[in-house]
Amino acid sequence: MLKKGYYDSWKSRILLYIEGKENGEMLLDSIYIGPFQFKEITVPATETTVETKRMQELKDLTPKEKTRRSCDIKATNIILLGLPSDIYTLVNHH
Repeated sequence: MLKKGYYDSWKSRILLYIEGKENGEMLLDSIYIGPFQFKEITVPATETTVETKRMQELKDLTPKEKTRRSCDIKATNIILLGLPSDIYTLVNHH
């Protein structure tokens, strides 16, 4: 649990904890690089439709992208669970 004045210690402990989890490297990427971002994709034309662009949906993701997105959620949860209530309240909306 993060306590006032112990950020560096908490940071190293939480990063080691995360690294030891399944997909630890991908969990750390979520922290250092940021969350997975859905992209705009092109839907090719068919005989009856024209080419269009739209945002990716879950069904469009590759297995690796789905794992990365899941790791984003897990990494966020691990960090938030390590925060005391008053600090959680401050960062909850960000």
